[in-house]
Amino acid sequence: MCIRDRGNTIETIFLDPTPSMVIFNVNDANGDPVDNAEILIDNGAEGWWGYTWEGTAEIMDATAGTWPYTINAFGFEEYTGNITVVADEDLVVNVTLTSLPKYTVTFEVKNISGEPVEGAEVWLYPYGGYYYKSEGKSNDDPKMEYNANTNAQGVAVIEDVVEGEYEYSIDHMEEGWFSDYITIDSELVMPVEVELIYGY
Repeated sequence: MCIRDRGNTIETIFLDPTPSMVIFNVNDANGDPVDNAEILIDNGAEGWWGYTWEGTAEIMDATAGTWPYTINAFGFEEYTGNITVVADEDLVVNVTLTSLPKYTVTFEVKNISGEPVEGAEVWLYPYGGYYYKSEGKSNDDPKMEYNANTNAQGVAVIEDVVEGEYEYSIDHMEEGWFSDYITIDSELVMPVEVELIYGY
């Protein structure tokens, strides 16, 4: 609050508090930083949001109050919580995400004659987003997409697929291509038998 005396008139001006910064440190259960985690603080309007880089996100312009927040990252369960922001004070929030289960998916690819197709390229994409993998991530990090080629028996095995909904596509230069959707939520190997029905 600021009071100014203008002659015989006293004017009271209420100043908005300086916005605060909220710093999120997001790690997995091993303490390793989680990249590309989406953070949304719900302030009842458009919200404040950001993404982690090397496990850290700095969200500017947060105003005083208690706000719910949500964190989403590929390969992890959604995380929710509440923060209390104090005017003119930065806030550090440390979060540990829980990994989703991983499974093995087996594709058995045949052509329209029922014969195994060797050398077909099989791709799995998370349905609804997260189609890329940040540079600098190790091979142990959750992948944003998966692929494998079929062997002589027409079988492609993709391991360590994170639980969720996926779009898959199968492509072969001579036999054709096929695409569909699949939900992966089983601890068992999931054989998926398809026929390539569209030639080039």
